[in-house]
Amino acid sequence: MQLNQEKCLAAQERAGQPAACAAAAFSPAADAAKGTASLSPAPKQAGIKLEYVDGIFALVTLVLGYLFLRWVSLIFAGAGIPLFTLCFLAVVLCYARRAGCRPARASWGWGGFLFAFSLLFLKGMPGSLVFPALVFLCALAAYWTLVVFGVRISGRLDGNFAKDLFNALLRLPFCSFGALPRAVASLRRGDAAQGEEEKKRRRVVTPSVAAGTLLTALLLPLVLLLLAQADAGFERALTLLFGQIEISPEFLLRAFFSIPVSLYFFGLFCAARHRLHTGPDAAGQQAVREAKRSLGFAAAAIPTAALLAVYLLFFVSQLPYFFSAFAGLLPEGFTYAEYARRGFFELLAVAAINLGLLLFAKRRTPAASRGRRLLSGLLCGATLLLLITAARKLTLYIDIFGLTRLRIWAGWAMVFVAAATLLFLLDEFRPLELLRLLVLLFCGWFFLLCAVNTESITLRYNYDAWQSGQIEEFDPWQGDDFFAAPALCGILADAEEDWIREACTLRVEQAVQEFTWREKRPLTGFTLQGMFTLRAADRVAAEGLLYWGAAESAELLE
Repeated sequence: MQLNQEKCLAAQERAGQPAACAAAAFSPAADAAKGTASLSPAPKQAGIKLEYVDGIFALVTLVLGYLFLRWVSLIFAGAGIPLFTLCFLAVVLCYARRAGCRPARASWGWGGFLFAFSLLFLKGMPGSLVFPALVFLCALAAYWTLVVFGVRISGRLDGNFAKDLFNALLRLPFCSFGALPRAVASLRRGDAAQGEEEKKRRRVVTPSVAAGTLLTALLLPLVLLLLAQADAGFERALTLLFGQIEISPEFLLRAFFSIPVSLYFFGLFCAARHRLHTGPDAAGQQAVREAKRSLGFAAAAIPTAALLAVYLLFFVSQLPYFFSAFAGLLPEGFTYAEYARRGFFELLAVAAINLGLLLFAKRRTPAASRGRRLLSGLLCGATLLLLITAARKLTLYIDIFGLTRLRIWAGWAMVFVAAATLLFLLDEFRPLELLRLLVLLFCGWFFLLCAVNTESITLRYNYDAWQSGQIEEFDPWQGDDFFAAPALCGILADAEEDWIREACTLRVEQAVQEFTWREKRPLTGFTLQGMFTLRAADRVAAEGLLYWGAAESAELLE
């Protein structure tokens, strides 16, 4: 042993390696440490090493948090939301670029869809859809951030999507919730890993930046106020961009509540950039999923077979009830409302049970066998049969009573459930990336749902159906005034009944008043739907189509 060590020392000295370092490599302490290191895993990093770029973007995130509360609103949902989305996209992309992270290729597609969805708020969205659309937009923005920094568990959209979404919305932001103050503090202390010249440069730059920022904060508001008082056009431009220029209680309150929003944003950005708290990798997640497949085929086969037997008995016993819809007949003892309503809730219950059972079978039982394919195919077929029957009953109900917003949404939900059931069925016979397809399907489905003006479509359809004698009653007060205005103006041009023209005139007046109310927030609340409403009202007023006459209508709309 001693001879071998001396030979190695001599060889390393000839190669130029210091003898002390070479001797240390063969020391018993080094051997013990090496053995210990090979037996125990490396300790996890206690914290993150924040850099100068983190501090700069921490300050930018403070502004981003304030803009979120200033431009994103449930009541005045309009142009402010796509404008904030554009700022969010720019900040994340700039942060990734300055941090040396090249955005993944998939991030451009997700980013384009994120901005396209935000433009729906510029178009205008009914109040009943604003909240779910905002939740969807926030979840999409958080997930896109993970895509940009390349910190998804498997690097793509697959079965780990739920984990990735949980990381983006909760784990990363809140585990790094206090990173923003530390990042700002890093601007002053510099980076110990840099050389002395770099640290001296930062000591010089940081006070200079602070002094310049302080002078800007003191001089810029004064100059802006003086120029706003000197020119009315410049004052209107400032009002459009920033709202109130002076420090008001509203500004202070918004600035106070923007701090936790900024902490959340920077926690997400910083944790994604430094790849923290993302959990097990793709191989680990795959091992977890395989470990969950501990149940045998009988765990899914027994309940599936039992449900299929119940469905068969149910279909046979209720055959007239379910299939009378295809003949346009009403079963004895039912009204049309009760007939369609029962079919819809049966659809929801059966679809939830069947799809839940299919998902359980895929996740907790071994890979698909011939028996499981057969049972799953029959279960999907029973679900599709109920979907087709319920859809026919719903169309029968619409033919008798007309459209409503909820009926359109019910039909839209049926289409989504039917498409999801078909994907489950295809996956049993030809393996697909099921979760990926379901996520993309839901994104496209929800985008179309938010893009369609259901208020105007519903009102115009019901009026035409009432004129043709298809439905017995017409309600001109149906839907949201603001989004029904295009249909109302069209009905005013066609209707001859005074009571319909009077109702449409009042609703057009209310739509214009809502447009005037939204003008209080010219940036946040602006929508293209408001412009369409105002132009349609001006047109019908100019043509004298309103119920009280052209002169009174013009005075009404002013």
